[in-house]
Amino acid sequence: MELRMHVIFASPYISPFKSFGNLVVFMIVQCVGNDASHLPLEDVDFYGTLHTKFSVEVGKSYTVYAMQMHEGRIDILIRDSSGGPDWNPIKLFRVVDSRIPAHWEFASFFDPSGEVERRREEIGERWGFRPDDSARWGYPEIVHSDEHYLGIVDARHDDLRRFYREEQRIKNEQECEGM
Repeated sequence: MELRMHVIFASPYISPFKSFGNLVVFMIVQCVGNDASHLPLEDVDFYGTLHTKFSVEVGKSYTVYAMQMHEGRIDILIRDSSGGPDWNPIKLFRVVDSRIPAHWEFASFFDPSGEVERRREEIGERWGFRPDDSARWGYPEIVHSDEHYLGIVDARHDDLRRFYREEQRIKNEQECEGM
């Protein structure tokens, strides 16, 4: 397996997908386990049971499109072996290339103004989402749109199409880089 090293230079005058010197960063992970038995015991109940299987292949590398932290756990958004985007525990992976893409954005969901309770009521109880102990970073739409985030979780057509558009941009950059 060939591992390529990637770098991108951030500038307000350069498109986040426009490479500079044909070098672009993409965070890459490699799967080291695909069931809950590979997780710490304290995480198993959060993700299911000891028999829970994840749609990832041991040894396979995946591009990371976003990350989220909640209750001290970190999940990554990848295109899994089923072909769709899915959030998976980072503890099932080894980080191969840890550099964060320049176009990624970050949001923390702690908000002392009372917005936290509104978010919890709208989406929190449904997905175990805890805005007072949560953060998300990745491509802008997944970070800033709870609607898009839930659309990925629910596999809604429009949100999947947005995800695949993001994935295609990255593939296009990778192809341009190889030229």
